Parts: sequence; structure tokens; C-alpha cells
Amino acid sequence: MDRQHLRDSLGDDMRDELELEMDLQVAARSRVPVLISASPRCALMLTQAIAGRLSSADRHIRIRTYDVAECDDLEAALTTPPLGHTHEPRGSILLLREVQALTPTGQAVLRRLISARGLEMPRVFASSSVSLFQCVNEGRFDAELFYCLNAVHIRD
Repeated sequence: MDRQHLRDSLGDDMRDELELEMDLQVAARSRVPVLISASPRCALMLTQAIAGRLSSADRHIRIRTYDVAECDDLEAALTTPPLGHTHEPRGSILLLREVQALTPTGQAVLRRLISARGLEMPRVFASSSVSLFQCVNEGRFDAELFYCLNAVHIRD
């Protein structure tokens, strides 16, 4: 049975669950940024679900969350390990909640850091409870940053 036939035979709820599970697996297996369209609370739960699907080599995951409206220095948040930690585990995730609230300067910093990131930087997950695509269309969010963040897109 091919994938399309399987999808057609499932009900809407089962199809949605299957698609969500596939998205979570792709997010867990890749090292690219992840965009989560959901409330901050749901975004954290989805991030935890992705972390739970990581390979055994990445089991020492640490999820750091930042509400971008309250984050004064985005560059420091992305590049500086938390106090008491000299090295971030390879599987660490930085969840930037409500990324649409970034100022144009913050968006430029995030775009630069994502494009220049190395293996030592945490993975970047961004969440938004509003449509970032709409924000791009209205000129309130950088289109290039949206493209970078939208490598894997999970919708609630």
C-alpha cells in the first residue's frame, strides 16, 4: 500500500496525527531550524515531543526557551551557554517563542546567526501564534529569515 492510498483510507483525525508524527520525526532527524505555528505553551510541548524522538547520541538534550519580546540580547542568547555550563550538548534546542515580535534588528541578527551557525550552536526552533507568512506579506517580518526558519514547519 503506498503512502497516498494509506492517507486516503484514513479519517481526517488519523490523517492529521500521521502527518504530525511525520513532521516531528523529520524535525528530530534534521539539524535545520524548525518553525512551529502554535501558542507558546503548545510550541514548548511540540519541542519536547521532538526532543523525545532524538537519537540516543543526542539524549542529553537541553531546551532553552526565550520569549523574544523579553530577550534583550538575542546574539548572547544564541551563542552563550547558560550559567554553569561551559559546553552545550550537541542536541540542545533554543526555542524562540513569538518570533514575530523580533525587531528588524533582532531579525537581522537571527538571520545572520542561523546562516553562520556551527555544530556547537544549539538548534533554533521558532514559534509564532500568528501567521509569519502574513507578517512577511505585510512587510513586518523579513522574508529571508522566514525562509530560513521555515525549513521544517509544524502547525498546531
